[in-house]
Amino acid sequence: MNARRFFTTRFPGLATISCVALAFSACGPSAGVKALRASQQAMREAKSWQVAVVEQTRNGWTLVRIDSVECPARWDRTSHVPETSYREIWFDGVHYEMDAGGTFIATDMPFPSGCGSGPSLASSGILYDDLDAIADNGEVRPGHLPVGTPGTQGCTWWDAAPAKGAEPKYSVCLNEDDHLPRSIRSVEQGHTYAYTLPGWNVTTVTLPPGIVVPGH
Repeated sequence: MNARRFFTTRFPGLATISCVALAFSACGPSAGVKALRASQQAMREAKSWQVAVVEQTRNGWTLVRIDSVECPARWDRTSHVPETSYREIWFDGVHYEMDAGGTFIATDMPFPSGCGSGPSLASSGILYDDLDAIADNGEVRPGHLPVGTPGTQGCTWWDAAPAKGAEPKYSVCLNEDDHLPRSIRSVEQGHTYAYTLPGWNVTTVTLPPGIVVPGH
């Protein structure tokens, strides 16, 4: 009598459990994990994008920053702080900083990380940099746009939670055609942010009039 027949005859319940275990192990990643991994790869291949970031406050949503990125070396960022804004541009190896009078001055500042991995979050690194840990220990489940959160239509929401049944660490709304996120809602260091991401692979970054390019 072979081993399989022996266990099926003597321990029919054990055989059923084994089959169920094998079935689960063959399933692989969930649909949500697959969707976010496809999105991660699409972001890595993206050549340009825009992102507007707002933070939830007691008085509603407050604009934090607006980025326009064109890889490999062009980035236009306007950061907003109470009662003022600050604009800086990285353009082909040169960083330009706008002074109080609206004049751009060339400065020495390294190009920010982002190209080759995708948009950065407000205070918690790059989107999806924790995806492996979430796939191993948490879950990615169908989600929805929380009431009162700025968002877009025409995309599918997924909630990424660090543990099964836990509150999502972030939620993303993915376009089903290109797998790229159109909206993100993220809780970072106790703050809630919402991101709107238009302009994938069509955004261009140009210098404002009046900027003198060194060597030109």
